[in-house]
Amino acid sequence: MVEEGLIDEATAVRDRLTPSRLDELLRPSIRADVKKSHPVLTVGIGASPGAAVGRVVLYPEYACGRDDELILVRSETAPEDYLGMVASRGILTS
Repeated sequence: MVEEGLIDEATAVRDRLTPSRLDELLRPSIRADVKKSHPVLTVGIGASPGAAVGRVVLYPEYACGRDDELILVRSETAPEDYLGMVASRGILTS
């Protein structure tokens, strides 16, 4: 709205920027150019804010020690999945 000249910057910061909105703005999101070049496979309710793009892996041990951007897909996670979870860009569970 500031860029469109509808409100000034002080009003935007003072009246429109809530703590929850600020938290949302600081999390990763998918850029428009990436959305166009990568098909969306699924959507859901996020357990934590943010977004990720990567190749799907089904086994946490495959994600360990790799430099690729990977999304770990599991029906549910377990403590033994921890290293694969840390190595992944995102985690998708049912």
